[in-house]
Amino acid sequence: MATNPNVAIYGDKIVETLNAATLSATFTAARKWSPFWKDAESVSALRVTVVPSVFEESPDGGTRDHGDEMQDVLVGVQKKLTEVETDGNLKNSEVDSLVYLAEEIRSLFYQTRLGSDPNPMVVAAPYVILGDDLTDHRIFTAIVTLKLDRGE
Repeated sequence: MATNPNVAIYGDKIVETLNAATLSATFTAARKWSPFWKDAESVSALRVTVVPSVFEESPDGGTRDHGDEMQDVLVGVQKKLTEVETDGNLKNSEVDSLVYLAEEIRSLFYQTRLGSDPNPMVVAAPYVILGDDLTDHRIFTAIVTLKLDRGE
């Protein structure tokens, strides 16, 4: 695994881009190495957390379309859900708005460049964690995985 001094810098650039964007919800993104909030109080307000990782060398040494170093940056969208139907189920509208925000974040970075970096970001689709956090604690978590292709 290669190390690169730009790991945190790219995370900060993603935070800057998110905080400057006009999206469907208001938030202030932050870069954290400890990625996600697990207690309900910490996510009573919408949280958008950027978690960079180290660059990894591509196992095939790169291709014509992709370089030999890739970096995953996770963008987590978390919020304690408060809207409940009369039957006790979560309201779809509250979850839908958070899924839409994750899609907006994905679209914001799709094939864009970070500052002077000459290579595009390749973005995987967000996914929603529908496990214990959502059912037991009513904490919504969507994660958008941004794959930064260094192209080198």
